[in-house]
Amino acid sequence: MIAFSMTDFAARRAMAPLGATLMFVMLGPIIAFAQTPTVRSTPDALVDLARDFALRRGGAPSAQDATHVRLLLEAAARLDPKNVDAQRWLFELATLRGESEVARKTLETLTGIEPDNETVMMRWLEVGSQGQTAEDRTTWLRKQVGSLRGPRMQAIAYVRLAEMELEQLNLDPARELLAAAAKMDDENPRVAALRWQLIPADASSDERFETTLRAFERNPTNPRIAWAVGVILDDSGYHNEAFLFFEHALRLAPDMSGSAEKLALAENAVRRGDFAAAEAYVTTVARGGDAPDLWMFAHWLMRKQGLRRESSQVLRSLQSYFAKADREDASPALRTQAAWFYCEISPDAAKALTLATRATEAAPDDKMARRALGWAQALSGDIEQARTSLASVADQDAWAAAKLAQIQREAADDAAAEQTLASLKAPPTAGPAYEALLALDADRFKPVAGKTRHPEIADRLAKVDSALFAAALHPEQFVTARVDLDDRDPDIAQPWRATFTLTNTGPYEVTLGPDGVINPTFLLSFSLRGEKDREYANALSVAYDGKLSIASGETLSVSKSIDVGAPARVCEMTPQQIQHITLTTLLDPSQDAEGAWHGQAVPALRFTRTPAPNEAEAWAARFAALRSIDPPAQIRAVEEMARLLGESQRAARGKLGYATTPIPREAAEQALTLALRSGDWELQSRTLLALRYAGLTQALATEAERSLRNPHWLPRVLALRLLARQGAAFKDAAAKVATEDSDELVRAFAAMIVDTLSNEGSAD
Repeated sequence: MIAFSMTDFAARRAMAPLGATLMFVMLGPIIAFAQTPTVRSTPDALVDLARDFALRRGGAPSAQDATHVRLLLEAAARLDPKNVDAQRWLFELATLRGESEVARKTLETLTGIEPDNETVMMRWLEVGSQGQTAEDRTTWLRKQVGSLRGPRMQAIAYVRLAEMELEQLNLDPARELLAAAAKMDDENPRVAALRWQLIPADASSDERFETTLRAFERNPTNPRIAWAVGVILDDSGYHNEAFLFFEHALRLAPDMSGSAEKLALAENAVRRGDFAAAEAYVTTVARGGDAPDLWMFAHWLMRKQGLRRESSQVLRSLQSYFAKADREDASPALRTQAAWFYCEISPDAAKALTLATRATEAAPDDKMARRALGWAQALSGDIEQARTSLASVADQDAWAAAKLAQIQREAADDAAAEQTLASLKAPPTAGPAYEALLALDADRFKPVAGKTRHPEIADRLAKVDSALFAAALHPEQFVTARVDLDDRDPDIAQPWRATFTLTNTGPYEVTLGPDGVINPTFLLSFSLRGEKDREYANALSVAYDGKLSIASGETLSVSKSIDVGAPARVCEMTPQQIQHITLTTLLDPSQDAEGAWHGQAVPALRFTRTPAPNEAEAWAARFAALRSIDPPAQIRAVEEMARLLGESQRAARGKLGYATTPIPREAAEQALTLALRSGDWELQSRTLLALRYAGLTQALATEAERSLRNPHWLPRVLALRLLARQGAAFKDAAAKVATEDSDELVRAFAAMIVDTLSNEGSAD
């Protein structure tokens, strides 16, 4: 048991008017707080206690730590089942612990509390049907649609249904559900993205381009959609415009730049006439084995530029790589690539035919395999079989069309060759296949500017807002953020209630979330200037999760108490010191490989945590508040007294680095003791909670132990938590509560304390 000696304040001139006992004050005049500032509700206090505990423990939490946090949140939710923060963090904790059923039930509760919260609804639709069959998930989700409030929510559900059908490759039902979502909310970015994924195979080039570009306009931070726009533009002759979309996609997702992307960039560079850039793209990927398609293109490119030595090096790498194609465990894809290599780059009719035959047997519908088979048959002299094989894919494959047309012309069948070339869909506009076609029919395949081939694309591109590119990469130009406190001069018992605000100043809607233009998470750092200077970088984060997007001109906000963790602890332990605080905030933070955080800087907020008044009148008001019937005033009184008492105790032990004005310690201790004896369970609970700032005198410890027998469960929980500071000496008492208490939550809390004391020797 920790006990502190009492100080005779009657001998101190500064405190003489107060006297030395609580009785003097209680019989004196009542000096009430003129206006009681905000105090936390008890459920909110428990939530913030859980947040604070988690932050102070830091690192990887132990099983006991996680249980401690969960039980505090469950206590808050029991007092107030509609406490959003308690339910939200219970869900997050259950998810982290892999408790899917608990997470599902908690989300169900949250949807009832916040029926208009789009993010919560999205999570519910994703989590609510987990563990069911695909058919059961669809049935469950369809039942939810009718109960959702408003078209935006119903659109979210229809989109999720469509996504589930798409996952099962049920394309027609997916398109029907997407149409239903579009009727509800056609501006929804997910509607546009899903419409792109569901483009019909027989869609016209105009429809394909419009759908893809529309998806990009609604989702400018999706690199795959941006890349898809670039591919269509490149195929349509708009090579410079395509490069802009390719570059944008790679700025969004640098790790997306694999061999397939490098090949597309190299082909685009050739089409733009920039052979140096094309060579740079192909030489950034390891030779041969890592990217055979890219290196076969590189071989052509280097030969075209007259780089014989370099092209010979690439050829040797490819020969070494494709030697693996003879193995029994070689994949059909590898055999197909090797067969083509032995057809077009390093002709070997026997190898090509063997590999192509085995590849087509394993993958008869593979276009490249059938093309390689036709070429290999032609090399082997089997012209009729070559005609048949090539004709099956000549309308879709440029190499197959070129070889078939060559065979037909050599047979003096010019009309058939003309028909073959005319039937080729989407002929290439650069590269080795293009040159093969150009050699057969220069007039048909001569370069034609995109504006000539597809003038409608130029008209549509002119309507694209170029600011979309900047918004995706520099959202701070379009979405402003700020943070403010309800009170810029909070006293020692006031919560620091901060409001975080986002405003869209741009001309179009901005998507929110980890995959959106802005991830609406704020990372907070604190600088404290008091009796000493302190810095707490990246101490706390706050997230907004109400909507999935923010419309042009719209403002969204979220309010949270931010006096949790280390900065709050300093202020709690220095109630007589003024603390000048600077809050710096990053919106949409991300961490680099070195651990540094980056994001959109929010204007700094400066505020002052004012010191506690220590005059006789202030103490008289505190004591009088305990006699009142004003619960907030009572709570403020015990919190202020407990903090001042703790500071005074540390000063008496020489643990402070600054001077303090003496307080009426004996009177404060008696007042807190009487508060613990109160018949009001909430006042008892808040007093037990407040005493975490102070050391327990014998009298306070005795009253805390009595609270273990309180009829209400919450004082019992908080008494357990407070008394666990005694360490191993409290273990037996906690073990008794863990087996004998009538309340399940109290028993669980006591058991957690026993486990913690057994493993660590301290429960807090």
